[in-house]
Amino acid sequence: MYGGLHALVWTGMPALEKLVVIRDPGIHLGIDFDAQETRAEGELGISIRLGTLIAVGTQLAVPAIG
Repeated sequence: MYGGLHALVWTGMPALEKLVVIRDPGIHLGIDFDAQETRAEGELGISIRLGTLIAVGTQLAVPAIG
C-alpha cells in the first residue's frame, strides 16, 4: 500500500502542477511498522487572490442570473 501511495502521489503531482501553481509543495509519506491498523492523515492549505475570486464569482454569477 505504501508503494502504491507513493506512485499515486508522484504520478499525480506533475499533472497537478501543470494545472495550478504550487509554490511550496510539502508532501511527506511516512510509515509506522508498529501501528495496529492502517491510518491516513493529511493537511491541505489553499489560498486564492481576492481579484481571482471576484472574477470567478462574476463568471459564474452572470450566466446564472441571465
